[in-house]
Amino acid sequence: MYLGTAKRIMEKWRSSGLITDAHLAKMQLDADKLVLPEDCTPLGTKIGHDFPFMKADKWKSWCLVYSPVLLRGCLPEAHLGNWTTFVNACQYLSMPSISMAHLDEAHQSLEAFCRECEKLYKAPFLLPNMHLHLHLQETVLNFCPVYGYWLFSFERCNGILKNYATNRKDGFEGTYMKKYLEEAYQGDLIHQTLPIIRPEHLAIILELTASTANSIATSTSTATSIQFDINAFLDSPEINFDIIKGNEPLPPSTLPLALKGEISMDESKYEHLLEYYCETYDDQTLVHYRQAGHSDNFVNNRIQKFESIDLLGQIYKSKTKN
Repeated sequence: MYLGTAKRIMEKWRSSGLITDAHLAKMQLDADKLVLPEDCTPLGTKIGHDFPFMKADKWKSWCLVYSPVLLRGCLPEAHLGNWTTFVNACQYLSMPSISMAHLDEAHQSLEAFCRECEKLYKAPFLLPNMHLHLHLQETVLNFCPVYGYWLFSFERCNGILKNYATNRKDGFEGTYMKKYLEEAYQGDLIHQTLPIIRPEHLAIILELTASTANSIATSTSTATSIQFDINAFLDSPEINFDIIKGNEPLPPSTLPLALKGEISMDESKYEHLLEYYCETYDDQTLVHYRQAGHSDNFVNNRIQKFESIDLLGQIYKSKTKN
């Protein structure tokens, strides 16, 4: 449905001129302003670049989250209405569980979508894959919702496996499995051994685990020196700190953080941060970093950015994340 029909529809819109480069540029600007659900795969700049190299999970995000908002004002009403019918069916069929009423509605929506496609794009546009949409109702009745057996996770694994170097000889299955297990568990191994490893050996460990070295290195000092206390974490907004740092201990689930290099804050944003600290901590003695020589209580303007963070199961994403 996603990698087949959704992709084919977009290709048809592009080839027929219904969606132009100007439309893509406008949709990209609007997409950059969207706040996505945590389980939605972000498209980054894919929309503005004509959806290159999109996998099924990203086409799913396009169908269910992006397209109902972005296509309004760009696509003619007849085509938009038909696409909305397809999106309605996809929303029901993508749920972990589905009622009989919603399954019937999804089937009717897919049937109406296919009939309208025949009118809008003529019969040659219809492919066997679209005919199979009309049998999804039977599939769900026989094998439960497609959420239980779709192949998004295997598609992601294929992207990992294709990057493994092999000797191009027989028996490469063993090489794949060995590399996959190493990649899957090396992060856990590092975190378990950090408290007992010698500092002089740390560089060697990080070099051997290059794929996770950056994220592990940035959180090493935090992981080894701070013992997390759930009660202290939840009570931290009510605690009066002598020195305002804004770096209270984080839950272990947040680590490792893929921190970027240290930079200086934008001055306008820094002014808001200083005002926030003064109000939140009810401390008017806090001073601007340029006046740090006059007081020990100043708010630093040096920051490190990261794209997302997991706080007790809730994932927060940066507005600038691609």
